[in-house]
Amino acid sequence: MPSKTILIVEDDDDLRNMLYLMFNKDYSVLEARDGHEAMGLYISEKPDLVITDNRMPRITGLQFAILMHEEKRRRNIPIIMITAYKVDATDLREASIDAFIEKPFDPAELRAAVDRLLNGAAPKAADS
Repeated sequence: MPSKTILIVEDDDDLRNMLYLMFNKDYSVLEARDGHEAMGLYISEKPDLVITDNRMPRITGLQFAILMHEEKRRRNIPIIMITAYKVDATDLREASIDAFIEKPFDPAELRAAVDRLLNGAAPKAADS
């Protein structure tokens, strides 16, 4: 059984499924369709890392990241944002986003960012 847990927050079913398949062999994977659903999982399951889209219904990825950091019990969870839309660098800093990857993305780039943030592995691709 994998010892670390990733929470994937993505409203697109196909992409969420692809991300699940990409990580489920090495990590426990939780899935949410938006930030509102993800907040419940974040509090109850205490994931080790979050991968989130930004543009989603109800609560955006940036709003979710800010809510995560307001939750005092788990302030140090790394967050990777993947999105097709431009996000202001100031907003990324305020939401404490650890890695920002634009869609369409290279799965190897995302994998390198996850491994680096969870395991301290050297990055194989740049994450800006």
